[in-house]
Amino acid sequence: MISRTQCISPATGTLLAIFSFFQPATAAESFPQIPQSQSQSQIQADTIAWLLQLSGMSAQIDALPSAVILSFERSLRFGALPGIFQNIDIPALSAALAEEFNSERLHASLVLQLDADLSGEDVRSLARFYQSESGQEVSEAEVRNSILTNADRFAHWYDDHGIRSLTPARSRVIDELERALQATEAAVDTLIGMQVALQVALTPALPPEQRLDAEQLIIAARSQRAQLTREYHGSSLETLAFVFQDSSVDTLQKFTAMLNTAAGQRYVRAVNLGLSRGMLDAANALGQSMTPIVAQRNGLGV
Repeated sequence: MISRTQCISPATGTLLAIFSFFQPATAAESFPQIPQSQSQSQIQADTIAWLLQLSGMSAQIDALPSAVILSFERSLRFGALPGIFQNIDIPALSAALAEEFNSERLHASLVLQLDADLSGEDVRSLARFYQSESGQEVSEAEVRNSILTNADRFAHWYDDHGIRSLTPARSRVIDELERALQATEAAVDTLIGMQVALQVALTPALPPEQRLDAEQLIIAARSQRAQLTREYHGSSLETLAFVFQDSSVDTLQKFTAMLNTAAGQRYVRAVNLGLSRGMLDAANALGQSMTPIVAQRNGLGV
């Protein structure tokens, strides 16, 4: 039987990079000029799009597809071809990952959730931080240290320094930042949901004796929560420590304080939920794309 974690593992390496921080890009100088003739809903949509660009989330989402493929290819180099798949399946699996884990899908899910959960004042309040000196310092750190585009450098940093090298003050603020971002909880919830969505989509291609209904799959996936939480919490802290290794403790405290405001927490929850739903949708679509291959390897027709 295909492991519930094996098929989804090429994507999970990017989860912490997505959920561990909202990276600011180069700060804009002023709020966008929106034509007065636009409807209120369009103004809100344009303002959210501007916030995503200003906060760096758009760049983060754009980097996801290539990061997923890179993670998949690295897993293959270590002999981690999932389950019953064969080398001849690799091009189709790579194409399915690239097709389903696309930036358009995630961006649409994120915008929909932000539009539902944030007010215009929330957006403006968040933008004021990203335009501040502290926001620009965070931005510069992310540009240098984005884990989606600096995986090799992160690995060297982890071996040479890692979180063990942090001062007590920096360790405390990194821990506070992780809690404000709800990074571990969001990543674990999303991974469990992706496992279930993928397995449900693959069910028709499995032999009858290997099929489980959705409730059984959810129970099985949730049984992994405690272990995944322990593993992902450490990874969350390592990710944040690497990304913000050059940022001052004062800047990180201001970043955390902003995220802990009412608007900041609405933003955190909306981003986590919007990205999670987009990833679940992608996992379900990936499972459907993989179903013919799985069915063929199991000697079944679907």
